[in-house]
Amino acid sequence: MNDKKQIRVLLREPGKEPEVRTITDSLENLQSLVSGRIETISLPGIKDVICILNEESKLEHLDANIFVPEYEDLFTGTMVAAGDSRSGEFRDITDAQIEKVKAYIAAHDAAGYEYGEDEFMNMRFYSDSGEDGEIPFYDMLFGGEDSGGTDDDEADGGDEM
Repeated sequence: MNDKKQIRVLLREPGKEPEVRTITDSLENLQSLVSGRIETISLPGIKDVICILNEESKLEHLDANIFVPEYEDLFTGTMVAAGDSRSGEFRDITDAQIEKVKAYIAAHDAAGYEYGEDEFMNMRFYSDSGEDGEIPFYDMLFGGEDSGGTDDDEADGGDEM
């Protein structure tokens, strides 16, 4: 008898249409789906949805999946969207959440986008531990307002996502 909990998720591989799947809710299965160690990130503006990604996907140069302008970031590799119980457990994603995630993907699709190491190093990373909900990761680490770039970066057309 299989005692593993099954959950309904929305899975999106880069360049493909998102698909609803019922999966086994286990660390091993989630790691298999995203091809590596997992990290979880909320999807902006969609309540109680958590995205499960490969935490080293950019270092492994996995294909671009979606732009996340609210975080000035790019999700790469396979993305699994699940319901967030807010208690550390994943739960079934609802039909309404699926439609919102699909709309977000359609509006922010990054299929075929090529990114390089220089661009990755200029991305801003955020922590949701700030009072206003987000503070730049570099600021959190180093206590400054600079995100790690220089004024020269902006002067020579350095781009941010």
